[in-house]
Amino acid sequence: VGELEARLVQHLIELLARLDRCVGEEEAGGVLLLGGSGIGKTRLSQELILRAEEQMQGVTVLRGRGDSGRRYSAWSALGDGVRELLGLAEDTPPAEAHAALRRLAEGAGEHCAAFVAASLGYNLPPGDSPVLDNARRDPKVMRHQIINAWSDLFDSMLFDGPLIVSIDDVQWADASSLEQLALRLRRSEPGAFFVLLTGRPHALDERPELFQSPSLVQRDLRELGKHSARELVREALSAANAQDLAEDVLDVVAEHSGGNPFFVIEIVEHVVKRIRTFGREAFDESAFVLPLTVEAAVQSRLDHLDPAEKDLLKRASVLGQRFWLEALTTLGADTPARHVKRLW
Repeated sequence: VGELEARLVQHLIELLARLDRCVGEEEAGGVLLLGGSGIGKTRLSQELILRAEEQMQGVTVLRGRGDSGRRYSAWSALGDGVRELLGLAEDTPPAEAHAALRRLAEGAGEHCAAFVAASLGYNLPPGDSPVLDNARRDPKVMRHQIINAWSDLFDSMLFDGPLIVSIDDVQWADASSLEQLALRLRRSEPGAFFVLLTGRPHALDERPELFQSPSLVQRDLRELGKHSARELVREALSAANAQDLAEDVLDVVAEHSGGNPFFVIEIVEHVVKRIRTFGREAFDESAFVLPLTVEAAVQSRLDHLDPAEKDLLKRASVLGQRFWLEALTTLGADTPARHVKRLW
């Protein structure tokens, strides 16, 4: 689709240029891609990594992901990337995991692999590493040693070529992983180190201090315009062999999707299935119901708003899709201009 593809291509060109600069100048840099669910973040990330693996000799990619259930589990996002790279599971025997990490960290300090393994939950038996045993007695010393070990691991991996660290759903990533990346981005040592973070906008609102590195640039992915949303609906209907339904559902789907590509596809599939099953009379524009996949994505966004913003949206819903500040004030909203700016 015209506008959608043009935007994605434009962002991809910019990402590739940023990556090329890091590789060419042997420096650290990164990009933070923010946008709602289904807006195209994952597609851009995957395309960039695919291009890098095809075109860059010796590139290594660590693919991590934030997990809401492990948000407070230190180094879990980075750990996922290392496990995937080495083919490790969470229940891999510690000795086996340690051996794999020693091979990965070849050239790093003697105790690097032991501390990285410990940060991933692979606890070596007492006596295998006296330095690790001593550090375990003091949490502050242990954390300091783990931070140094991850830095040494990155440096060791950079000997073989560029290193790309990609973390999706960064709004749920643990703070230790993000702080570790920020530390490496701030360092001036040479090495083609590239960080690619993708997440939802509230990631920056909730923990801005984790994304303040000068080497990390932010890019926001926006929804499609009305015309492009309609064109994407046509494409989705064509893919579902339901072009004959275009006149019935085109405007309704484009409107309810809010310009989100993921929502367009999900709503089209839902509507086509319902009409094919129950007939055209089953499609009631005045009583339109979102599919559960879209409803869940919208609910997730609402759940991460603060109480004042939720209250503002409740009052604005009384007015409909178009509302104005004076009306919100009349309805009892507190400082609506400030909250509307944050939501926008």
